[in-house]
Amino acid sequence: MAPAAAYLYGLPYLLYERPPPRLRATPLMTPRAARLVRGGLLLVLVGVSGVVALSLRRPGKGPAPAPSPSPSAPPAREGTRLGGFVHRTVKMDKDGNVREGTVVHAQSIEGKEGEEQRLKGVEVNLTYMAKGQPGKATITADEGIYAAQAQKAVFQGHVHVTTEDGMDLKTDQLIYRGDHNSVKSDAAVEFKRKDLSGTALGFTYDGGTGRLELLKDVQLKIQDEDNPATLIKSARAEATKEEGLLKFLGGVEVTQGHDRLKSDRLVVNFSEEDRVIHRAQALDDVDLWTSGATQVPGMTSATAGSGPRHLTCRRLDLWFRPDKTLQQAVAGPEADLTLMPGPKDPPERKRLRSDVLDFVFDDKGRLEALTALKDTLFTTEAIPPAKAAPRTVECKRFVAKVDPATGQATTIDFLKDVAFARGPQKATAQHAVYDASKTTLALTEDPVVVDEEQGTELHAEFIDLKTELGDVHAREGVRHILRGRSAVQAGLLGSKDDPTLITAGLFDYTAKTKLASYQHGVLLRSGKDEIRAGGIDILERPDGKRRLEASARVISRMQPKAAADGKTPATVESRAGEMTYDEVANQIVYKGDVYIRQGDIQTKSPAATLSLNPDGGSIKTLEAGDPVEVQQAARRATGSKGTYTPSTETMVLVGDNVMLTDATGQVQGRSLTFHVGDERVLVDGREEVRTQMIIKQEPPKN
Repeated sequence: MAPAAAYLYGLPYLLYERPPPRLRATPLMTPRAARLVRGGLLLVLVGVSGVVALSLRRPGKGPAPAPSPSPSAPPAREGTRLGGFVHRTVKMDKDGNVREGTVVHAQSIEGKEGEEQRLKGVEVNLTYMAKGQPGKATITADEGIYAAQAQKAVFQGHVHVTTEDGMDLKTDQLIYRGDHNSVKSDAAVEFKRKDLSGTALGFTYDGGTGRLELLKDVQLKIQDEDNPATLIKSARAEATKEEGLLKFLGGVEVTQGHDRLKSDRLVVNFSEEDRVIHRAQALDDVDLWTSGATQVPGMTSATAGSGPRHLTCRRLDLWFRPDKTLQQAVAGPEADLTLMPGPKDPPERKRLRSDVLDFVFDDKGRLEALTALKDTLFTTEAIPPAKAAPRTVECKRFVAKVDPATGQATTIDFLKDVAFARGPQKATAQHAVYDASKTTLALTEDPVVVDEEQGTELHAEFIDLKTELGDVHAREGVRHILRGRSAVQAGLLGSKDDPTLITAGLFDYTAKTKLASYQHGVLLRSGKDEIRAGGIDILERPDGKRRLEASARVISRMQPKAAADGKTPATVESRAGEMTYDEVANQIVYKGDVYIRQGDIQTKSPAATLSLNPDGGSIKTLEAGDPVEVQQAARRATGSKGTYTPSTETMVLVGDNVMLTDATGQVQGRSLTFHVGDERVLVDGREEVRTQMIIKQEPPKN
């Protein structure tokens, strides 16, 4: 009769069974990685744009460079200079300090000034100021085309851009439009800056809006000293400085070691002033796989185990603090998180599904709260050949508070349509709270605990389940339904067809001893049988048989089964100080001022025993004494012991001084037998006297 809680809730954190050692790991797409993508990518390509713009400013008037033609050089066309071309420009500030300088080297230049000019073997060296700091850059290319009037320049063939702070870009084409303040390339581009490197097929940059776009086949690589490199692929990418947005668009895939994130889009929000990322979003068809060495947002090794994890959702939203620590992670709609076991974990698959999963982190980036919103379902299933019963938790939403240091849940608040299940054991309520300090799951608002295997169903205003011990405490309006394990076996503790209902003010169940205790106005009803008492205890033995003990002014009513002839026996009513029902002995024992009545037969004695037939639903014998007083209509008999047999409807009293008194007189003897259905009485005297007589009651006069 063990209630459902005896097996249900190994819950310290949503039904995980034992916490494995906590692992130190780096999440996929860390704040540092995202910062490198944002800072490195923009600095490389925006820096290239700025370098190109500086190098191609229309030169002011100055001393003409002196060509040094070789004596054997062929004659040149008009406007063509050979043998090494050098051009210098300098920009001064108001104090006469050099702010920007450009030195252009070319093996040859063709064309007139003011018209389109072609340069071969181009090298441009620049000195510039950026955010108050001096910088240097170099551009080399096989050739360049410059149109001053159109403010257009094209570098072609082995274009290479470098800066002294580590920026490096290679492509076969670089086009600058001064009138549009833009730089672009339709060719493949390869770039690198410190820990960031990548490739793309074409890019454009609009200096007016600060918009950068990588046109096709984007691939980025981020090196990390402490972890495997992070690789990002997408169909294209774009960034806008003023909006603080970096977007990877189309077929996005982020990998780090064995970990992988896929989505249709990846959007990073950043502050250009302090170069700090504050938000990252994976959008549409999000698919995240992580190995056991990496933590998914919100799941430590203590809560998730050490095996692989798989998260799918339509959107994964990460928020970061100004100090770059993770503040919040939101997955949803349609969040679905699967946790696989590690080598030392129980062989089971865990799955958490909810419309939204919201993870909140403390100032050290450790999980401190988890909220599941709308239609939440957590399941745990054994992985063959393991055969553990599946476990589920279902509710509209829950809020879990977590100890950041250990990753263990301290409290979990389950709200609306709450349902827990483990195999045949189930518990439902509209509200439930798990308290780790007490290892207690408190169910309120129409709570019900059901064990289909044991045949029990518990209702109360409040039900508390001890998740580690399996103990149960229920109070106020307790209603407990018990069903026997056999449809044939009946009795006070019910059958499948005729269950037992127990109502009480208080209920306690101890799983270790399998003892159920009911207190405060207890009523036990099974079919037409019932027991009323101040308290009832039911103990289940190892063999499954049960023992019931009732105390504090016990009142019972038992309706025996109909006889073979169809006659229905009278109800057996009993009062006593205490009562015991034993399924093994198939007996009911009353003690303490026992009063028993069936039909017109009544007995009074200090103790009485009802022996039941094998069906448990009818009385075999009633034994009362010592002493016993029996009364039937006008008859009154006393003796040491009385035995009533319903099948023969006879009452036998024995003792040293058995006495029968009725309207005709008084008879004494050693034993007395009388029949319930008629007036016959058999009195046996002492053995040595051998007195025997039959007394018939005189019929009443009209």
